[in-house]
Amino acid sequence: MSSHMQLSQFQILISQMPVLRQAFSSKRATCAPFEEHAAISAPLTALFDRFGKNDMVFLSRADLFDLARSDDLSPFILGTIIWGYSRGMRGNHFRDLLEHFNELLGLLAAARSANITDWAAHFRETKPIRGIGLSTYTKFLHFLRVQGARLGRANS
Repeated sequence: MSSHMQLSQFQILISQMPVLRQAFSSKRATCAPFEEHAAISAPLTALFDRFGKNDMVFLSRADLFDLARSDDLSPFILGTIIWGYSRGMRGNHFRDLLEHFNELLGLLAAARSANITDWAAHFRETKPIRGIGLSTYTKFLHFLRVQGARLGRANS
């Protein structure tokens, strides 16, 4: 018997894992420097009220799918960032993103309601939004269940 394990040996176990319940926690102090920003003050408070306990917020994949169905995407954006970067985004990315928060809201709302056929053109629209890269943006699109051509391929 080989001591070298293969991922295929765990296929049944992996298929049974409750990935929607995978959650991350983040301290309120991680978000504190940004709480006074007009665009996020109320939705951030709402997130901590709904999913928080003792100055910690706990967000699962299922919570993000739920938040993505809301008309107001502000809590969803903040929740996704907290879930994806529970210890905070590197550098000034979050501060930069806040400066373009309304543009991001509009872009995600449009993506959710459209069938994107040209991913390259769509992603180019994120370029003016400093602080957001492909890995963060695709997290948003995943939880919003955005439909369209496969990421990275444009339909003609």
